[in-house]
Amino acid sequence: MQIVFNGEFMGHSEAKIGIIEPAVLYGLGCFTTIRLHAGKPRFFDEHWRRFTDNMQQLCIELTLNADTALAHIIELGRLNKVAEGAVRISCHPRYEGVDYMIFVTPPRRADPPAAYRLTLSSWPHPGASPLSAVKHNNYALFRSAHMEARAAEWDECLLADASQQVIEGAISNFFWVDDEQCLCTPSIESGALPGVIRGKVLELFPAIRERTPHVDQLRRATEIFLTNSSFEIKPVSEIDGEKLAGASGEITAKVIRSFQEAYPEM
Repeated sequence: MQIVFNGEFMGHSEAKIGIIEPAVLYGLGCFTTIRLHAGKPRFFDEHWRRFTDNMQQLCIELTLNADTALAHIIELGRLNKVAEGAVRISCHPRYEGVDYMIFVTPPRRADPPAAYRLTLSSWPHPGASPLSAVKHNNYALFRSAHMEARAAEWDECLLADASQQVIEGAISNFFWVDDEQCLCTPSIESGALPGVIRGKVLELFPAIRERTPHVDQLRRATEIFLTNSSFEIKPVSEIDGEKLAGASGEITAKVIRSFQEAYPEM
């Protein structure tokens, strides 16, 4: 697989980083993951804006610009013969300078289900912090929770904080329909990541309530759907054995339809 490492195209096994660099010792750095569709990254500008904001928050000075990154992505898709898949851009500081990498890969799941089955994870969400809005490389908690859920044959898991408030998925944001049939999603202030697709849904439906459900409240939800840049919007058909409406839910169906009309896959 070809990647871009510090501006150079090379095989992924050729890229090297120092074992005592801050990225290795402390997980310092940030990344973004973008859906590749028809050889082009979806919502590239929004991802790039968040990525550069995250770099500023971590005091990382990277000279890579958006036009060069976009050209690298398109060329990597061509070289790796991937038109549908995922893009990852990541960077981390060295003791002197900054490394950056760009990957383009096929989808992790070749045939994902139409609706996801969820579980509430035993891994605790850390709650709001100065890093909550940063997609940083110290990702072990969320990665471990997701791997545990997948090993148990769930598609994704949701994480609750110490007060049993459900904040976000391991790899996703979530929306839920409450007892009053109102569409809600946890606020960024609660510690949820400001996902790009989450933001697009909020733009389309400004009446969405930003509030964070208790575990018991979420279990009474009539509809849940997830947002993530790789699958964009995914209905939820089950949470810990409790069946949900999935794609047939009236509100979920409306959101998916409106999103597809606003952002068609050209």
